[in-house]
Amino acid sequence: MNSRLKSISILILFFICAYLDYANYQFSIQVISVGIIISAIALYLSSEQFLDNSRALGYRYGLRGKHVGFYLVSVAAIVDEIFVVSIALSRGYGEIAFGTIQGSNVISLALFLLFLPLMYAAPLRKNRRDSAVIFVSAILLIAAAVKGTFLLATAVGAALIALFAIYIVLDLRFPGSEKQESVEDEKFSIPSMVIAVGALFVASDLLVILTGETVDHLGLSGFAAGFIFPGIVGTLPELVMFVLSHRRYNQEATVGVVTGTTIYKGTLLLGLAMIISDVNVSAGTDSVLALTVLASVLLGYSLLARERKVGSLRS
Repeated sequence: MNSRLKSISILILFFICAYLDYANYQFSIQVISVGIIISAIALYLSSEQFLDNSRALGYRYGLRGKHVGFYLVSVAAIVDEIFVVSIALSRGYGEIAFGTIQGSNVISLALFLLFLPLMYAAPLRKNRRDSAVIFVSAILLIAAAVKGTFLLATAVGAALIALFAIYIVLDLRFPGSEKQESVEDEKFSIPSMVIAVGALFVASDLLVILTGETVDHLGLSGFAAGFIFPGIVGTLPELVMFVLSHRRYNQEATVGVVTGTTIYKGTLLLGLAMIISDVNVSAGTDSVLALTVLASVLLGYSLLARERKVGSLRS
């Protein structure tokens, strides 16, 4: 799909999502199902457009592959989830916000570890710091899940934000030796970026509303609904960007997308949610344990990974 046709498609989806979002529509199970599908497609197309713009912007300013993956593409990959979580918190759905983050992290990390050996031997040796941060954040969540008090959850939220800050300081101070990739024919378009962000916002808002309606219709807990619906649908942009980064770009950027999105969500985004809202972490104990196991595997993978030649870093 060319850029112009994609922008037109995103605009159409924007107006459909906006209509369903703000028209006070009476939601039935059928309407909810159709709405989730429409929002998922909007998230997919908008995220793909956001990815191309973010990468072009990053290479314009000389960022290396991993930093393009972590600071730009990762943010592009989770901008829909940032909207979902922020909107959920503003509407008083703290458990939906937590379920969204956990569902997305568990699913994306599990799929990454599952398909990674089949795709290539990734340069995870250079991502040991990322893997360690993900592991530590999972351990902190276990403490909050076991005790289950609001005060402890707030303290863990503050610790997660501090962990994110420490990671950023170390990453900027010791950025590594990877050189910037030479890129041609990459154009950054402000209008297409604006269209993508607008579609991401209304699709995310619609998804939160539909999740709340699903809780009422099916009697699910807020965490379960958030884990299943925004968590799974919200993972689509990350999977799209992971696959596209693997196909189009280098492996440093690809791994940076996966570890970056997990770090952003599992430390900064979740930490803020736990501080500003009453998040019942114990409601998702099983997901926390699953995330800890996946984080342990990722850390072990990175510790056992060997140095690879520069020439093999290109996909």
